[in-house]
Amino acid sequence: MNWTVEKLETEPFARVALKGVFDSDDHLRMLEDLISRRFWKPSTSVLMDFRGVEFTDTNIEDVKEASANRRRNDGRLGDSKTAFLAKSLTDFARGRQFQLFTEDKVSGILRIFLDEKQALDWLEDKTSAE
Repeated sequence: MNWTVEKLETEPFARVALKGVFDSDDHLRMLEDLISRRFWKPSTSVLMDFRGVEFTDTNIEDVKEASANRRRNDGRLGDSKTAFLAKSLTDFARGRQFQLFTEDKVSGILRIFLDEKQALDWLEDKTSAE
């Protein structure tokens, strides 16, 4: 799996676009890359675009390991909002699994979306959704 990280001055959040086959080790490397960026501070919200990721061989143990990656880095990721973009209902369901394993164990707020505009509105506080 590979990724790009971008933080535009005009947006109150960072963007991470991921591609390739999902791998929990790569997921950890991506988190470490994100939090090592010059712009990063623990309150930075993130749009995680997983629409380019293939999850075909991903199982529940992979989802649990990704959740553990997020929990282990909670102090450095902080209480920000993270919007995950999924390309299909199946990927949305995997994202919900991740959310359920993670959300009550971290400082931040996690949400899964199929629609980019809804994700952006939520990150920019243009919607009442929590």
